[in-house]
Amino acid sequence: MKRIIIFLIFAMLLSGCVKQTEKKEISQESKQTTQEKKSDRQAYDIIWSSYDKLLDQSKEFFIQTADGDENKAKEVYNKYFLKFNLLHEASHVIQRESDAIMAIAQKGDMFTLEQKANDMAIAYWKAAEPEFVDEIESIVDHFLSILEDPVPKGEDKASYFNENIEELASDPSKYGYFQFYFVKQAIGLNSSYYEIVSNHIDKSLKEYKGEIEKKKYEIGDVKGIIQGYVNFANLYGIETAPIITIEEASLQIQHMGPSSNPNLEAITPEQ
Repeated sequence: MKRIIIFLIFAMLLSGCVKQTEKKEISQESKQTTQEKKSDRQAYDIIWSSYDKLLDQSKEFFIQTADGDENKAKEVYNKYFLKFNLLHEASHVIQRESDAIMAIAQKGDMFTLEQKANDMAIAYWKAAEPEFVDEIESIVDHFLSILEDPVPKGEDKASYFNENIEELASDPSKYGYFQFYFVKQAIGLNSSYYEIVSNHIDKSLKEYKGEIEKKKYEIGDVKGIIQGYVNFANLYGIETAPIITIEEASLQIQHMGPSSNPNLEAITPEQ
């Protein structure tokens, strides 16, 4: 059981985090201006997998943590990865085109990058489907209850994370704690999406004061969920780079990166 937990935590924390190899890549990208990047309009892939196509180790973990009930295991997986975490990945896409974020990456503040990606995703769900946030909080609370806080007593979490990121990344149970901690903190944040992105992405962004459409998305509506988020971000002047969704089983379960499939149909803001 311990081996399976370690495996899945490793996969989960890789799903949305800016990995150490990406940190170097981001630092190099920061030499470009946002204007230069937007002229190229780099597309990004979001890789996802249905429950049925998961690797056996992943399925086994979810089943065991659901007391052997595979229907419950599938429900937990689908809520987290086929709904909530899709927008964590899409938030990373938005981050990758921000000069402000590149500056943060250059300073090595990966703690802030991960926290803000979760802040953005949760703020959207609070606006569009608030009852879903309660469901995600229940899932996060469960996983936090089985993970030990790796930060020594009296030390600052952000400093510890940034200063020990390589060591933490080699221990999935410790890094996994941080990933679920980020989501929990995002849920408790009383800031609107505009407040988060204007402070984190671009201070010149406009505040949208119109009515936000409430919509209950079907779990597994991958393109629809991401399209809704991209359209939402566009209300605030964020023109998200093209996003291509790829269904593919992998150890990471779900992740994003520069597209290797630029000719496929992409999700872009609907005008």
